[in-house]
Amino acid sequence: AEYMGNKKNRQMSSVKTAMQVLKETSRTFYIPIAGLPTGLKEAVASAYLCMRAIDEVEDNEKLDGRVKATILRKMSYALQGGRDTVKIDDFSVNGVDYRSALPEVTLRVSEWAMFAPNEIAPRVWDSTATMADRMAFWSENNWTIKTCLLYTSPSPRDRQKSRMPSSA
Repeated sequence: AEYMGNKKNRQMSSVKTAMQVLKETSRTFYIPIAGLPTGLKEAVASAYLCMRAIDEVEDNEKLDGRVKATILRKMSYALQGGRDTVKIDDFSVNGVDYRSALPEVTLRVSEWAMFAPNEIAPRVWDSTATMADRMAFWSENNWTIKTCLLYTSPSPRDRQKSRMPSSA
């Protein structure tokens, strides 16, 4: 019984901590997330904080594109490898530790990943890993985006009559 009580206290402390950091990071998102029912609140807060953590790396003006890409890929790999736990604590590139250039929300990303309820945690980790990988690519390429005719020309499917039933 004592173990369960301690576990419950740790969970309550975790919710309080995550919601406090969420509030400090974005009042705009904090307000609606705080009003969500238990379970959903933790899932959405976890996803938001994880995404915010990687976004802070990508937006960081103190880091060059190569450093951003390396840190984001490390975060992505750690999230992809997560099963029961996720540990992201290496914010170094070529022997240089960049922790001092990163905000609290980024440095605590492992906590936010583990904050997600078990039922949704793998999805939060996968989504954040995917986005971190995309951000790494953008950072590495200095946001140079190339288009091709495949995306600028109508496809043959666009010329076909819709197969969706009419709403009229």
